[in-house]
Amino acid sequence: MTTTVCVIGGSGFVGSHVVNAALQKGWKVRVAMRNPNDESKTACLSALPNAKGNIEFFAGELDKKGSYSEAIKGSDAVVVAAFPEEPKSATQMRI
Repeated sequence: MTTTVCVIGGSGFVGSHVVNAALQKGWKVRVAMRNPNDESKTACLSALPNAKGNIEFFAGELDKKGSYSEAIKGSDAVVVAAFPEEPKSATQMRI
């Protein structure tokens, strides 16, 4: 069975390296990001080796409870490599 990992913030600097490493291991990757329709963010990830057929993009917002549910569903692991645009205290975050 193939491992599936969800990378929240997968289009960012750290997250894109996690995505690349996961693809190199032959894993399926579900990238959660603010705007999965932004080709300036998805094109470089889609062009990574092993990405074809192994990468999916989902919308999600750190401050919106439940917005990552679809991306996380069916994942074997979740990596959070995201940081809010406007940092809030831990008590204000609702993931």
